[in-house]
Parts: sequence; C-alpha cells; structure tokens
Amino acid sequence: MRARVLFLICLLAVGVSLGVTWAVHVVRGATSSVREDPLAQLDLEPEQRARILELVRAYHPRLLRQQEEVEARRARLADALVERGEDRAAIEQCLREVAEAESELDREVVRNLLLLKPHLTPEQQTTLFRHIELRHPSVERTSRAR
Repeated sequence: MRARVLFLICLLAVGVSLGVTWAVHVVRGATSSVREDPLAQLDLEPEQRARILELVRAYHPRLLRQQEEVEARRARLADALVERGEDRAAIEQCLREVAEAESELDREVVRNLLLLKPHLTPEQQTTLFRHIELRHPSVERTSRAR
C-alpha cells in the first residue's frame, strides 16, 4: 500500500514537472519569438534581407512541423505517464521519441543557420550567434557566470 502511494506521488510530481516545463516552453516560445527576432538585430542591407527572407520562407514551414512533432511526442509522453504509469517500457519508448524529435529539430535549426551564414558579414554572424547563445545558455557558461 505504501509503495503504491509513493508511486502515485512520484507520478504526480513528474506530471506537474512536465506540465510546468511545457507551459514555460509555450509561453517563452510565443513571447520570445515575437519580441526577440534575431534578424532584427543584424542591421541587414536590403539585398541581404531579401536573400535571407527567401531562405526563411523556404525552411520555416519545416521548422514549424518539427516543433509540432516535438510537442505531439511530449503530449504522448504525458498521456503515457497518466494512462500507463507502471509500464516503464512504454514510458521509456515515449522518452526516446521525444529525444529523437528534439534532436531532429536541433539539426534542422543548425542546417538553417548554416544556410544563413554565407549571407552575413563576420560581425553579423557574431551578433546572431551571440544572440542565440544568450537565449540558450549552456550549463557550463551559466555556472561560470556565478
């Protein structure tokens, strides 16, 4: 009986953690993408802007689809935790699917950044990648800043 109660408490804690993580991701993603357009900070020449916007229009739909896939797999993980909380194999499979979708999204973002890079001056590249680093700081860099 006691083990069952502890399991339910752990399951609830994981569910709450996933819910909070998802909510922060949704809110931060929606607001930061509107407020923090990295291209707005690059002082692009009209010619650069036109070429870059062509690239963005071409790959943006793929990025949106991949983001939706990540969110769908996270939702399946949350469902698995609720519906099959004791089936560790099913939960592990869902976790692998989430990780795979996130990894593919990261690869697509990097591919797209590499497409943009030749259209930017070295200074603009530094500004863009610094902006990205500030939005997604590494654990090591964050711990060194303390």
